[in-house]
Order: sequence, then C-alpha cells, then structure tokens
Amino acid sequence: MALIAFVVGIPLVLIVICLGALLVLRFRPGTSQVPQAPSTANGSMPSITPPVTPPIAPPTAAPSTDGLDEAQARSVLQEWLRVKANVFAPPFDQSLLDQVVSAGPLWQDITKPGGSIAWLKENNRYYTYSKIQVLSVTDFMPSAEPPTLVATIEEDQVLHGPDGTQPKSSTSRYLYSFANENGRWKIYDYKKL
Repeated sequence: MALIAFVVGIPLVLIVICLGALLVLRFRPGTSQVPQAPSTANGSMPSITPPVTPPIAPPTAAPSTDGLDEAQARSVLQEWLRVKANVFAPPFDQSLLDQVVSAGPLWQDITKPGGSIAWLKENNRYYTYSKIQVLSVTDFMPSAEPPTLVATIEEDQVLHGPDGTQPKSSTSRYLYSFANENGRWKIYDYKKL
C-alpha cells in the first residue's frame, strides 16, 4: 500500500508543483486575465521554457544599407556647388556647409583655424560665382570605399577684397569622394585631377 501511495503520490505532487510554477510564471500583477496556456496538436501541455532575454547592446549609429547611386552623387555635388557662394562670402554660413560636406578632410580644410573661411574673414575677402556648373561626369564608382565620382567643373569666380577684384575662370576635372553621415550622403573630400 505504501508503495502504491508513493508511486501515485510523487507524480501527483510533481504535477501540482509544475502547475503552481506555471501559474506564477503566467499570472503577472497588474493583469486582469490569466492567459490561456497553449497546447500541442494532441492536446497535451507543451514543455515550458523560460524566456531568454538577449543582451542589450550599447547604442550606436545605425549603419546605412543604402548605397549611393550616380544620381544621388550628382545631386550632392550640385548642392555643394550651389552653397559655395554662401559658404565663402558673408555671412560665411557654416550651417549650409554642414548640410552638404561631411566631417572629413574637406570640412577640416574649410573650417580649421587658418582654413578657407578664416583666411577670407581675416583678409576681408570673399568669393562670388557668376558661373559654376558640372559639365560632365566621366566616372562613378559606387562600390569604392568611399564611393567616388569624377566630374568636370566649369567655374567663373571673383575674389573680392580691399585691393579690388580678381576674376578667375577654370574648367577642371575633380575626383569627389562621398560619406554617409547620419543617413545623408555628403561630400567627404575632393582633389583636382
């Protein structure tokens, strides 16, 4: 008789403990309902696996999966040429520069002490552009790191200063490189070819 009580009693005690644990895990304070336990296809209770909480990674800037295409690169270049007149003339609007040039070598050259903007201000000079345009794009490398574009630029500029004006016209080829900064493509650097 003791053996029968032991064989029947132990599984019964285990079932009561499992059901109690299930209720504790499923019934949370602040909820008005006890959720229904899922069942398997044959109607039996599934095994209970406690939820695994993944580790929380520190916040980082989300990498962009969007590549730069040629139309976007041309658009960024056009925007840079458009804002140059406001960057290199009073009020020397750096906010426009920040919208189209990423924090890289070009941005550093323009904004550093003794850089382009500082030199113009210190020497009471500024530029105007009567013509500035992209004549052609001869090469675009979207898969390069960073993406690059080769363009021929025609530019008629005038340097104004206390000693008068100095006009200059040029047609030159440049290699522009691009960087994605906070989800926006910008010019990273350029060099004359």
